[in-house]
Amino acid sequence: MNLLSIEITMTSLEVVDLINKFREEEGNKGAVRHDNFMASIRKEIKSLENAGVEISALKIKEGTYKDKQNQERPCFVMDRSWVMQMCNKESALVRYKTQQYIEALEQALQDLKFRQGDKKHQLQCMEILQDLLPEELKQEKVSYIKANTVVNKVTSNIFGFPKMLRKKEMNNEMLEVREKVLDEYLKLYEVLENNHLVTETLNKKYERKLLSAEEIN
Repeated sequence: MNLLSIEITMTSLEVVDLINKFREEEGNKGAVRHDNFMASIRKEIKSLENAGVEISALKIKEGTYKDKQNQERPCFVMDRSWVMQMCNKESALVRYKTQQYIEALEQALQDLKFRQGDKKHQLQCMEILQDLLPEELKQEKVSYIKANTVVNKVTSNIFGFPKMLRKKEMNNEMLEVREKVLDEYLKLYEVLENNHLVTETLNKKYERKLLSAEEIN
């Protein structure tokens, strides 16, 4: 499956493995064979063609995979809608578990993309901070540690935590706010040129209370 694309896609082989896993959990020992599943997909596509559905509109395409003998075998690559389309004849429990599985994958994708963007934002901000620091402090790690500590403390305060959470302990909602606080830290540092003064200013603005998104913006 592809977690880095815009949407979740799965191969027909992966879908078969998923169906068989959930069938087994349900107590159904009848396993789906991949070749039979491929035949069902082709039949489904043909039925849709006969009904006047444009093939180009179908989010499914032919692909290949390598078997245990490293031989290329045919398969289909499909999106979420097609996975559920092909699970239509399965039991309610299998369909439900498949839906839950896909939703978990989509959430993982969203989290991954957000974390990647947050990491990029962090690196960019540290580069900006390096430009703002006087020459004697540019090579000192403590300057960057202080900045991140201040931002982590302020973000933790905004969400009502009595103790500072580290960045890796924050959820996506907190990280989104943290990005705004980090941006503000840099703007203040550019003017005040002093970590202590920046800290005081941020603490006064963001007292120990949960602020609304409008207040943070």
